[in-house]
Amino acid sequence: MFIDRKLKITLDNQDYFFRCNVCKSSNDCMNGAKCKIVEYLSERLPDVCFVFDTDVPNVIVPSDDITRAQNVINRAIRKRCINRSM
Repeated sequence: MFIDRKLKITLDNQDYFFRCNVCKSSNDCMNGAKCKIVEYLSERLPDVCFVFDTDVPNVIVPSDDITRAQNVINRAIRKRCINRSM
């Protein structure tokens, strides 16, 4: 599990951060290739790009419909979070 790692999601020059240690799949993930948030976003938004960096992995979401993309990102974070009240 990556205690201090954060996943950065970039949408229209706005960054969203999600800490890996609060993810439901943090024990299974262990690397960026199995990230459930990246998988969720890739299924629902077109042209999602994942840049794996050892410090801060980055998901770049190019989208014409910013509102829809923001809703999908927020839903992905809520669904993956151990404590849904965050």
